[in-house]
Amino acid sequence: MKKYENTELYPLLFVSFCRLDNDKDALIKLSKSSNVYIREEAINQLADYRGKDVVRVLLKALFDKDKVSDFYPVRFTAYEKLEEMGIEYLSTLDMSFSSSKNMKELEKVFISDEVSINWIESLLMKW
Repeated sequence: MKKYENTELYPLLFVSFCRLDNDKDALIKLSKSSNVYIREEAINQLADYRGKDVVRVLLKALFDKDKVSDFYPVRFTAYEKLEEMGIEYLSTLDMSFSSSKNMKELEKVFISDEVSINWIESLLMKW
C-alpha cells in the first residue's frame, strides 16, 4: 500500500482491501472518511449491495459538501449509483421515490452548495 500511497490507485486499493476484510460494514464506515477520495470510492463500491442501509448511506452522500475543483465527487457518485439502482427498486423501499417530481428534485443537488431536499431528509429521519 505504501507504494501507491500518493497515486490515484490508492483509494481503490485501500477501500477494496477494507472491503475484503470487513465487507459492507467496512464500506459504510469508509463512507464517513475524512478523505473525499476514500469516501467516493466507498460509495461507489457500496452500491454493489442492496437494502435500506445502503440507500440511506447513498442518500446521505447526496448532502456531501466537499468540493474538488467545481465538482462534488461524492454527491455525483451517490446520484449515479441511486440512478443505477433504478426507480422500481427504490420505490419498493419507499413510495416517495415513485414521484417523478421528487426524482427531478435530486438533480438540484449539483446546483447548490447548501442542499436541502425535504422528502429525502424526512426519509432519512424515518429510516
